[in-house]
Amino acid sequence: SLVFHKELSEVNSEERRRAKIINFGIIYGMGAQSLSKELNIKFSEAKEFIQNYYEKFPKIIDFIEKQKAFAQKEGYVETIFGRRLYLSNIHSSNQQFRSEAERVAVNMPIQGTAADIIKIAMIRLHEIFKDNDKIKMIIQVHDELVFEVENTYVDEAKKIIKETMENALPEKYSDKVKLLVEAGVGSNWAEAH
Repeated sequence: SLVFHKELSEVNSEERRRAKIINFGIIYGMGAQSLSKELNIKFSEAKEFIQNYYEKFPKIIDFIEKQKAFAQKEGYVETIFGRRLYLSNIHSSNQQFRSEAERVAVNMPIQGTAADIIKIAMIRLHEIFKDNDKIKMIIQVHDELVFEVENTYVDEAKKIIKETMENALPEKYSDKVKLLVEAGVGSNWAEAH
């Protein structure tokens, strides 16, 4: 809603998809050229999106710089769960290698934390459903989980899955970030979207 200057209730799925590209792209160092290609918009429009984004979210620049500084000082970055990734090229004399390590220093804590969260949700859901013949976890696709569920159990399963996934974040962060989960149903994965 902030990216497109709309009320949250007015944002459609295409705008949400585009906002995700903008959010993740900018945080991971995507420039106006790449953003224009990704969104199929003019370079000037992409450049304006990036400028407006930094104006609306000035702390993003601070976050990016803090991540790079931490990585340069410590030689690693980590998720909120403490899983570390060591960056051997963070002090490289090769600018290309160093720049890539800096992008990873910004990316990994976010993507890595997301991966940790989905794994925590999977473990909890496995424990909940392991003796239930009406449901089977099939696959993880990025931030999605796919289940086979008996028709008579779909509504109950959706409620349990949604609640479990939305509560996978540790308590000390859950008051700062609210995880929202959407559940779709269909005879195949594509249909469930």
